[in-house]
Amino acid sequence: MGRAQGLACRSEIRARVDALGARPRGRRPWSLRPLVAGGVLGDGMGREIFRHYPHLGERIQGLAQGAGHSIESLMELFLRACRADTPGEAFAAEANVAARAGGDAVLARSLPDGGWIARRSEPDVGFASVEITLPWLPCAVAGVNERGIAAAIVSHPGARPSDAPSALLLVQECLQRFDDVTGCIDWSLKRPASGCARLVVAAGSGRVVAIEIDGDRRSIHEVGGETDGKLDTDLVLDPQQRSLQLRIEGGDRVTLSL
Repeated sequence: MGRAQGLACRSEIRARVDALGARPRGRRPWSLRPLVAGGVLGDGMGREIFRHYPHLGERIQGLAQGAGHSIESLMELFLRACRADTPGEAFAAEANVAARAGGDAVLARSLPDGGWIARRSEPDVGFASVEITLPWLPCAVAGVNERGIAAAIVSHPGARPSDAPSALLLVQECLQRFDDVTGCIDWSLKRPASGCARLVVAAGSGRVVAIEIDGDRRSIHEVGGETDGKLDTDLVLDPQQRSLQLRIEGGDRVTLSL
């Protein structure tokens, strides 16, 4: 997983690495040094991602292989993307998410900056999904899976520094693993995660929940109407139709479905 994205987005990834100076010294191909070692992978959030989210660790390896960069470089890009105070990043605080529950349940998320890509994930174990992410991210910020689960995440300001994996990873986990909202809730309440964020999950049955994350503190509430924000925004997820609609330049929309 991740290699096709790395190949397709090689120029964008390389430009991002150069712009941020995210070029940790790579390991030699014949080195016997363990994968989870060094300043990026052997300590802090990088190490904890490989420990608690191995599927996402594999995607980072695939991205690195496809883009022709070191795993350390791609992990460094992800760690910087998790910082809510970094302008233009996936977790930027200016993003918002809205939802409507019931028979016509939908999720919507704003995409404040350009450069977003749509992708299809087909894991060997788990559910296929269509998603929105950035070229250098291993995980989605929003998407819908083949079983009618939609998920989207945005950040809140004031996150405390932590080595725990970013809450951003929970979107991909929900899409790959679950076919009901209850499973998403249980997983999101128990998994180690850092940051302050709102994860909104919807099902084709019409149920919508918002999971508020503030480091180790988690809370949930059922959504009965619209949350803050507009439903007519950059990205609309329809769990019943297993599809997403993405607004492109000029205001036109494209639809991707499973």
